[in-house]
Amino acid sequence: MKILCSIFVTCAVVYIGLLLFAFLFSEKLIFPTPKSTYEKIDGIKMLPLNDGRKIATLFFENKKSKICVIYSHGNGEDLGKIYELMQQYRDKLNVNVFVYDYCGYGISEGKMSEPDLIECANVMYNYATTTLGFKPEDMFFAGYSLGSYPTAYLASKHSNAKGALLVGGVSRAIKTMLPYDIVPWKILHTVEYVSKTEIPILFFHGTRDKTVHIRNGYENLSVAKKGRLVKFKDYGHYPLFESQQYWSELKRFINEL
Repeated sequence: MKILCSIFVTCAVVYIGLLLFAFLFSEKLIFPTPKSTYEKIDGIKMLPLNDGRKIATLFFENKKSKICVIYSHGNGEDLGKIYELMQQYRDKLNVNVFVYDYCGYGISEGKMSEPDLIECANVMYNYATTTLGFKPEDMFFAGYSLGSYPTAYLASKHSNAKGALLVGGVSRAIKTMLPYDIVPWKILHTVEYVSKTEIPILFFHGTRDKTVHIRNGYENLSVAKKGRLVKFKDYGHYPLFESQQYWSELKRFINEL
């Protein structure tokens, strides 16, 4: 009996320690705010958030297309790092692309938090559909890794949009590391937004992804009303876009929409 009690107490202490660690350090792990890879890029426009902070945005125009993709990047990236990828989006997919840096990333101001992801996404959508003049039905949302969270949010809120793409997407932040969500509060519960989404969602995931385990892709797919998962054999978390499969599957998906 004493042995069982000791085991129970040890497990309880470990669990409480894990919860304390998650509470104190989860935001620092999720938003590492890497050093900016750029100082200035032609065409950058700073858009204000509600509290006055400004985020850096770039618009890659394609006058031949009515479609606008709002792209949300991963947590180790900024506009400088994804600049060439966004050019490929514009040229290979024949779309307009509107992309941004989160607070604290690149030259965007302030520090990042989970609620800020939602506010940044709202600012981007509102600017795209008002100032840039794109119709809601011509909007498409794409996100990589951390960017899957604001992407799924936008997809859940705008049922008249064309569709969405989640690449290496998180289902729940804890499940990037563990098979089960052991935290009693929500940390990046992308899966909830996916479950509320009416528009088609395409999921891309590497079969050897050790950063965001493919179980996240399966969980998101399991609750999607209109979802399809494309598995990239022998690929990890990055860079799926170097595969021809990435572009052929995405182009077909957008064309079908």
